[in-house]
Amino acid sequence: MRILHVLAQLPSKTGSGVYFRNIIRGLAKNHEQACIYGYQGDYQFDLIPEANQYTVRFQTEELPFDIVGMSDEMPYASTKYCDLTGEMQSQWTASFRAALNRAEKSFQPQVIFSHHLWMLTALVRETFLEEKIIGISHGTDIRQCEKNPDLKERYLGKLDRLDRIFSLNENQVPEIMENFGIERDRIRVVGGGFDDELFYPAEGKEISESVRIVYAGKLSQAKGIYELIEVLLQLQREGERVSLLLIGAKDEEQKTEFEALTQDLDAVTISTIIPQGELAEILRQSDLFVLPSYYEGLGLVALEALGSGLRVVSTEILGLMELLGPQINGSGVIEYVELPRLYDADKPYPEDLEGFRDRLANGIRKQLRRIEQEETISPRIQEAVLEHSWTRIVKGMEEEINSI
Repeated sequence: MRILHVLAQLPSKTGSGVYFRNIIRGLAKNHEQACIYGYQGDYQFDLIPEANQYTVRFQTEELPFDIVGMSDEMPYASTKYCDLTGEMQSQWTASFRAALNRAEKSFQPQVIFSHHLWMLTALVRETFLEEKIIGISHGTDIRQCEKNPDLKERYLGKLDRLDRIFSLNENQVPEIMENFGIERDRIRVVGGGFDDELFYPAEGKEISESVRIVYAGKLSQAKGIYELIEVLLQLQREGERVSLLLIGAKDEEQKTEFEALTQDLDAVTISTIIPQGELAEILRQSDLFVLPSYYEGLGLVALEALGSGLRVVSTEILGLMELLGPQINGSGVIEYVELPRLYDADKPYPEDLEGFRDRLANGIRKQLRRIEQEETISPRIQEAVLEHSWTRIVKGMEEEINSI
């Protein structure tokens, strides 16, 4: 079957970018594939032959601005949807419409996977009238609807005509129905997975004098990074032997900013974004992964950490809790931290932050004790984590392709 994959931004460095790549990798054996994505600079994509890539390049004469990102803070230079002028919107639409038309003419897809229930997916439905289109919600599209109702009203009129919607979790289903006017019987909860060929436990882990804590993701306020830094400083003052690696600085300038911010911490390292393979190697040699985020559609990186044999501390991300289920959630391999009250989807009320930091510190302490006491993760839990690999996810997606 000929399948076209569509994404308005880079197919890397974000959760949706990783999702995009993993679907393509999982479907490669049985299907012919092509893709459309936005990029800037010298980015190259290696999972699909270049002849089947219909790319849209930003920072050019036709598109003289940065990639437009689904989050207000992206791990690379970006433009916010709310900041698009009328001229910029026309340029963006014309460029992606041209790419869609090229793909329609030369590749002639039978099924289209379009990521994010937002402007580009509406344009896909407008362009491809007969082909089957599967829209994938990553949660950030729902957040865009909340923040930019005028854009939703103006540009998303075609989304109720999609053939299927893939949702990351059950909690998103009523929000998808309400925001996009899509009936429940067209929505499938497919969850998310991790690449078990990349993320797996180390056979022999090097012993360290301190517990190695790692975070990977955007270095932004919405990810709870500033609270994590304060908590780690508190734990070190208490005598806890911990080191911290923060992976996710979008450039050297942000890396320098966070190095200054963490100068009072012992054994802290800041890294720019790294490839998935390098992240997997780092996770295997770490002990604890912390995800203090205020908002996530799913939090796939926490799943990748579990797949790599780490213990995890995470905020109460409903999609992640639903995906893992009671067996893993109750095993002690992951500790959940109650979120502070939020406004605008991902901004904490300042008066709630002290309590949030206390809860985050307690969650980390619990995992530190388990690590110090060398509590093993049972094979039963390791097998339960493995059930959430991309092999399972893609199998379910192929069944949906066949059904439509």
